[in-house]
Amino acid sequence: MDQVQQSKDFSLLNFWKEPRAVQEVEAPAQAKVTATLRTYLLMWIPMVVVMGIISLLESSGAISNLDKHAIEQLLHTYPLLLVFLFAGLIQPTLEEVAFRLFLRPKWADASLILWVTFMSGIMYQSIPKPYSFVIIGAFAVGLYLYFSDFRVRRNQLWEKHGNAIFWFSVISFGLAHMVNFIAVDIPIWAIPLMVLPQLVAGYFLGFVRLKFGIRYSILFHCLHNSLLLVGYFANEYWLHWF
Repeated sequence: MDQVQQSKDFSLLNFWKEPRAVQEVEAPAQAKVTATLRTYLLMWIPMVVVMGIISLLESSGAISNLDKHAIEQLLHTYPLLLVFLFAGLIQPTLEEVAFRLFLRPKWADASLILWVTFMSGIMYQSIPKPYSFVIIGAFAVGLYLYFSDFRVRRNQLWEKHGNAIFWFSVISFGLAHMVNFIAVDIPIWAIPLMVLPQLVAGYFLGFVRLKFGIRYSILFHCLHNSLLLVGYFANEYWLHWF
C-alpha cells in the first residue's frame, strides 16, 4: 500500500508534464480503491477554487438561471431513483468508456466509436444544424481514417502522441458538458469557465484511469456524480428549510 501511495503522490505532482509516462500499478484491488478515493479528495483542492470562480460570476450577474442546469432539469422531471441510476451510474460508466478507455491503445477501437457517438449527439443538440452536420461529418471521416490506416499502427501512435491524446480526452470531456448549459443565460466568453469543473475532473479521472485502470476511474466518476446529485437534492429540498 505504501508503494502505491508513494507512486501515486509522485505521479500526480508530475503527471501534467508527461501523462503518457504513467504506468498502471500492480496492486491489490483494495489498495487501488483506497488510492482512488484519496485522489478524489485531492481533486477537491482545485475544484473548490474553480467553484468559487463560478460562484463569483453568478453573484456578479455575469451568469444567471443556473437552476436550468441539465441536472436541475432531470431532478424536476424524473423520479429521484431513476436520476441516480442514470446520472450516478450509467452515464459516468459510458463517459469513462467513451472519453478515457482509449487512453490505452488496447481498447481504443470501441472507445473511439462511442466517443464519436457521444460528441455527434452533443453537437447535433447544442449548435445550429448546418454546423453540426459539418462537424459530425468530420468525426465520421476521422473515424474512417483511423480504421482504414492509423489503427494498424496505433501502439506507435499512442507511444509518440500519448500526451496529446490525454489532453484531447480532457478537453473533449469538458466541451461535451457544455450541453448542460444550453438553457443557462451566460455570455459566450463564460462558457469555458463553466466547464472548468469538468476539465479538472477530467484531468484527475485520466490520471486514475492510467494509473489504476478503467474500473477505478469508473468508480471515481460514479462517486463524484452521486455526491453532486446528493448536493443538488439537498440544496433543492432540504437546505432551504433551515
